[in-house]
Amino acid sequence: AATTDNRGSLLSAGTLSLDGNSLDNRGTVQGNHVTIRQNSVTNSGTLTGIAALTLAARMASPQPALMNNGGSLLTSGDLTITAGSITSSGHWQGKRVLITADSLANSGAIQAADSLTARLTGELVSTAGSKVTSNGEMALSALNLSNSGQWIAKNLTLKANSLTSAGDITGVDTLTLTVNQTLNNQANGKLLSAGVLTLKADSVTNDGQLQGNVTTITAGQLTNGGHLQGETLTLTASGGVNNRSGGVLMSRNALNVSTATLSNQSTIQGGGGVSLNATDRLQNDGKILSGSNLTLTAQVLANTGSGLVQAATLLLDVVNTVNGGRVLATGSADVKGTTLNNTGTLQGADLLVNYHTFSNSGTLLGTSGLGVKGSSLLQNGTGRLYSAGNLLLDAQDFSGQGQVVATGDVTLKLIAALTNHGTLAAGKTLSVTSQNAITNGGVMQGDAMVLGAGEAFTNNGTLTAGKGNSVFSAQRLFLNAPGSLQGGGDVSLNSRSDITISGFTGTAGSLTMNVAGTLLNSALIYAGNNLKLFTDRLHNQHGDILAGNSLWVQKDASGGANTEIINNSGNIETHQGDIVVRTGHLLNQREGFSATTTTRTNPSSI
Repeated sequence: AATTDNRGSLLSAGTLSLDGNSLDNRGTVQGNHVTIRQNSVTNSGTLTGIAALTLAARMASPQPALMNNGGSLLTSGDLTITAGSITSSGHWQGKRVLITADSLANSGAIQAADSLTARLTGELVSTAGSKVTSNGEMALSALNLSNSGQWIAKNLTLKANSLTSAGDITGVDTLTLTVNQTLNNQANGKLLSAGVLTLKADSVTNDGQLQGNVTTITAGQLTNGGHLQGETLTLTASGGVNNRSGGVLMSRNALNVSTATLSNQSTIQGGGGVSLNATDRLQNDGKILSGSNLTLTAQVLANTGSGLVQAATLLLDVVNTVNGGRVLATGSADVKGTTLNNTGTLQGADLLVNYHTFSNSGTLLGTSGLGVKGSSLLQNGTGRLYSAGNLLLDAQDFSGQGQVVATGDVTLKLIAALTNHGTLAAGKTLSVTSQNAITNGGVMQGDAMVLGAGEAFTNNGTLTAGKGNSVFSAQRLFLNAPGSLQGGGDVSLNSRSDITISGFTGTAGSLTMNVAGTLLNSALIYAGNNLKLFTDRLHNQHGDILAGNSLWVQKDASGGANTEIINNSGNIETHQGDIVVRTGHLLNQREGFSATTTTRTNPSSI
């Protein structure tokens, strides 16, 4: 019939075919195999094909329009729909469901026991409360996909130019999404899989929940303001990743992010290893956390004042780093690159910082050890290098401000001249070497001190050594007032030229000076034990030279005589030991004191 209007029952135990221009069914159409070929189908009743149900065009074109107004399309076999536009608010059910159409607007339920395939050249729209489900496979492809209902299958595949979802999209074992342009998962949207979730899109915006056991996302641009997570999470974005305020990128195990630019205002967290690679810039205003290893590589890292980077072990390989926040590792931390500007905190059990240029006004803390290597280290007065173990600073140039403190050894290896206005302190040995001059206007202290300068060493500050043995060596030594050198153990001063002393220089142990040229003293030189002054010339100008035990003044340790000793209004003495003087010339005089000698002949003498 050209037009079929059914309000009753059309029943067949075998095959039932309805061909015509249009079908309006408000009753029941049922057969074993039902085939409907119409240009237009409106159904508010029940269409049942027990073995199979097929709706198709009467001719090759135009494709029929299907309007299912609360009706049912039912089969225990194959449900095959070929149409132009489809609007359904009813119930579809089949073992296998195949839909081929221009567009589908679904506000009802479409269910497949085995598989469901929908191929649309236009839009597929599912409204709130609707369902499209399959107990097995389901594949939906359209120009544009829009879901506010439920799309659920064991294995779900979606393909489109764009996907917008405010509903639930679940692939129990696998969820595969291929979107040529934009994917927008809105605030109430869920993209879920208990197995493998694979997403490919040009642009991804997630404000809802995106979660799989193994989650892999490949995109041009990703913006996340929701929860994006997996047991393992791999995210590759050729353009950039923006994890906005409220957004969470999380993995219970490994988390890997590769992108050009990464901006984090919220939380990026992995229970296992975390790898973040930004070929351009990484900005962190939020939290980057790892329960295991964290590897962060970038051209530029800006960790702002609110930024936290924390892991068990840390590798930070960044060309240019600006840290105003906190970078923390409970284990080892390796931080390296070209330039580092630190106004925040860098901390690790064994912290190694290796940058060509390093500017520090914040804190570096090694809870077991700290190593700083580079070409130039500029540290201002608020800068702090701390170690609960040993501390090594190996640089061409160090500005010598702030604090460099360790409970163990502190070792400074420098090429350029050092002028210290800060604090260099070691619980054990403080070792400072420079190929050029060293000037101290601050504090240097250690249980033992080893100082070596390629040129002059000048002290205008405080040198304090404990009970360990200390050695100071330089081309020349200037120990100036109001500075002082105080020791508790044995101290050696070695000059390849002269030593000039105008500030207190003393130790509770023995003091040895090896001076190739002249020792000029106008202060107090004190040794609680032995005092050995091995010098070619000793000029004691109003000074005091005092030994608690014995005192030697000679050219060298082998006992050679020096050139001269001039004691001008000074004191050279011991408390209880001997004084040994070996010299070619001795002048002992006191200013303001004179003596006269008168000689006369006594004729009465016998």
